[in-house]
Amino acid sequence: MGGLSPGRMGDGPGLLRRVLHSCLQGSGGFAANDWFRSCRARAGASGKSEVLVLSPGRIPTTDIYLAPRLAGVAPAARIIDTLMLEPPGSGPLPGTDLVIVRHAPQAWLRWIRRHRDDFLRIALLMDDDMPQALLADELPFGYALRTARRHRAVRTLLSGCCDELWLSTAELLRRYPAPGSRRVEPLFLPAAGAPVGEGGSELLYFYHATRAHLRETRWLLPVVAAVQARVPEAVFEIFGDAGVAALFRDIPRVRVRPWLAWPEYLASSRSARYRVGLAPCLDTAFNRARSEVKLFDITRSGAAGVYADLAPYAGSIRQGETGFLCPALPEAWVEAIVALLTDPAMASSVAQAALLDCETRNASLASWPALATSGWG
Repeated sequence: MGGLSPGRMGDGPGLLRRVLHSCLQGSGGFAANDWFRSCRARAGASGKSEVLVLSPGRIPTTDIYLAPRLAGVAPAARIIDTLMLEPPGSGPLPGTDLVIVRHAPQAWLRWIRRHRDDFLRIALLMDDDMPQALLADELPFGYALRTARRHRAVRTLLSGCCDELWLSTAELLRRYPAPGSRRVEPLFLPAAGAPVGEGGSELLYFYHATRAHLRETRWLLPVVAAVQARVPEAVFEIFGDAGVAALFRDIPRVRVRPWLAWPEYLASSRSARYRVGLAPCLDTAFNRARSEVKLFDITRSGAAGVYADLAPYAGSIRQGETGFLCPALPEAWVEAIVALLTDPAMASSVAQAALLDCETRNASLASWPALATSGWG
């Protein structure tokens, strides 16, 4: 990361990213009032309505934001994998409640547009600032471009079709305010393995990041090196490829695991036990719109968490009780990690308190979002 810390931004997106962003944005404002469906007659449910979720594969967004809520509306709820199935030749049942998760193939978007009058509600769930992905120079270029192109299709083909925009954070709601915008928060997916806070036989701490967090991975290098020097029995686990393995090759007791698809990762995090989990975060515009899902991953793995003292964690963690918030200073991270690794009672207490918070949160938020009326013509 060349010295770039989670408290300082880089030089900003390059010319190519800015040009592509401008081209893909096009004219008209996403989530402006005229992007939503304005004058419409609600489709009659006639006792046969259902909840239909269009998901681009088995992805964390669907599981974290919708799966626990769908339990309350089953059996009239279906999740359709839009990467595996083509849209049907006929329309939906009148009165169907539809949610599009992040994006969908154009064939599905056109199907929605053709049959929009049959839906009681059409909502788009967005858990990242997808319209601004190309301007986030911390994201790999290919990932950012795919995200921007998918959003372009949603932006264009769903214009005048959606009733609600479901946003994961208060920051996204601030960026895309509209009568049809509402916040739908993430939910905790619990573990079924060993009790939280009991840890395994190894003194294990981890950072489970995706390819989109390589800068944070590089930032952790001096932190991990210092922790490994001070705690000789500690083992650090991280996801990555040969490039990540090369970064950590000179640091002892580092385990680099290959990146996992979401279903495999969820199963793994429900069975593995760790002492400490890490969630560094660059202070960028894109990251400030993210939600606190790393808190859930760390808690589900039985670990106490050390988090960047930034949104989204600063508003979710009680310092020293449900986790440790650290500024972008490597020495602060080293001290917090070492303290938790060497004090199992404290680590267990923090993990248990975080679990209780997550369970309490689920109890208050797990209902299916009620039909909104504000902003509808």
